Amino acid sequence: MSEKVIFMHVDNPGDTGHGTLYISDETGVKFTTSLKNNLYPNYQDLTDFYKVQSIRGVYLASQMTTDSSIHSMITFDRGGQWQPLKAPADGTCKKSGKQCNLQIVGAYSKHRHVLGELPLSSKFAPGIILVHAHVADSLQTTKPNVYVTSNGGYDWNKALDGPHHYQIADQGGLLIAIPADSQTPNVVKFSTDEGRCWHHYKFTNEEIFFTGLLTEPGNKGTTVNIWGFRKGDREWKVHTIDFTKLIDRQCGDNDYKQWVVHTEMEQGSNEEKFKGCFLGTKETLQRLKKDSWCYNGHVRDITKITDICECHKADYQCAFGYVRDKTNSCVLDLKFKGNNKKDLELCLKGKKAKQITSGYVKIPGDKCQKGSFTPTSTSYEILDIPCGKEVEKQVIKNDMNKKAQHKIDTSLFVGRVSGESKTEQLNDKEKKAHKNSTILAVMVVLVALVVVIALVIIIRRRVTSRQKPLRYTQLASDADFDAEIEQALGSTSLYEDTSDEELVLKDKNKKKKSQSYHDDSDVDMVD
Repeated sequence: MSEKVIFMHVDNPGDTGHGTLYISDETGVKFTTSLKNNLYPNYQDLTDFYKVQSIRGVYLASQMTTDSSIHSMITFDRGGQWQPLKAPADGTCKKSGKQCNLQIVGAYSKHRHVLGELPLSSKFAPGIILVHAHVADSLQTTKPNVYVTSNGGYDWNKALDGPHHYQIADQGGLLIAIPADSQTPNVVKFSTDEGRCWHHYKFTNEEIFFTGLLTEPGNKGTTVNIWGFRKGDREWKVHTIDFTKLIDRQCGDNDYKQWVVHTEMEQGSNEEKFKGCFLGTKETLQRLKKDSWCYNGHVRDITKITDICECHKADYQCAFGYVRDKTNSCVLDLKFKGNNKKDLELCLKGKKAKQITSGYVKIPGDKCQKGSFTPTSTSYEILDIPCGKEVEKQVIKNDMNKKAQHKIDTSLFVGRVSGESKTEQLNDKEKKAHKNSTILAVMVVLVALVVVIALVIIIRRRVTSRQKPLRYTQLASDADFDAEIEQALGSTSLYEDTSDEELVLKDKNKKKKSQSYHDDSDVDMVD
């Protein structure tokens, strides 16, 4: 569930590695196609689908093309339309004659051992996204570079060469990075202008094996923790850097500017009043100027102003049986039978129904009001005519179960369509039969379980009755022997101090298990 809608991936038939990404309405019942050929490998439970936290309605995903190549996609309108990521202005494409865009390193690329972090964003750092990526026509396996956007993905800039570990601090006013192509880095890089300029600071003279870069939860703090351990004695080291020692001035009102979110989105209208409108609202945020040398701090909250927009075409989607034409207007879909008629033929509760619509339906969650474009809402008129044979198999044939169903509104529509535009409806009798069969199966399993338990009890009693009872002296000697073993184990000490290795050896002595390590243990990293 995301932004009051559900994204659902459905695999395509066969071992294709891709499928269709669907998006629901606010009820979570009706789904429409969002992205075709969405990458989802069958051999691994991973996906490049990523919800951007720093701006509304923006998501990332990977799409597979007909030649089996994979490229990154982005949506700015909550899955309505997807498009390739715009490459930086200074980005160069290695393959001439190819359309190159920004290709993001996601979960699939990391599974292919591409060195780089996953996309990073924070709701407390408006508009900022950090990614590893290539400028190419498809996903690459070479070392990526770090790219940053400050307007939610509309424009990107190359920030750092090569892979890095990165974090967001001070509500986006501070970006932190450490080189990832070395196991023992000793330099931390930081930027106070959204990744345009980077400063270097040597935080240690020791050879420390890097294990993690952390900031405070919420990305509001100005302190950064760098974790690692020494190779020789495996002693843990944590370096804490407080950037307020360097950036010692807290920001004032003059250090901020107003930023209207989604001003770059194509609205289908050049009027100034519609710029920044998304789902009927316009958000204006207060954010730090790029050239301000100061810190936000914990006490500074993000100021947001929300205005209601007037309605226009971008606030509506096509009604059932309609598609957009070249002029961006909703017209009857030619795939539907009877498209030469004025009214689309539907089936509602076993009877023919007429859809009364102008072809438009307001997008779920849209809050626009009034305006110059306000089409009539879609409604349905049920006719006293049974549905044709083509759809009788998918609708209610009689009212035998009407009493049991009178409290349920089964308002599911079945259109007479061909190709991809069709809606399936389950027969209520089939649902009831499925429910009854499930109950019967559960009862059979319970009865079988009771019989098995009874047989086990009877067999154990017979076996026990045949055993010779033990004398008290034998029981006492056994108890003494157990006590001696427990005392011996309890008094055993392998080491005098309590280092991590000693605790591991003690634990092995108690549990008598074979030696094993997790993939992320220190010993694995060293060896």
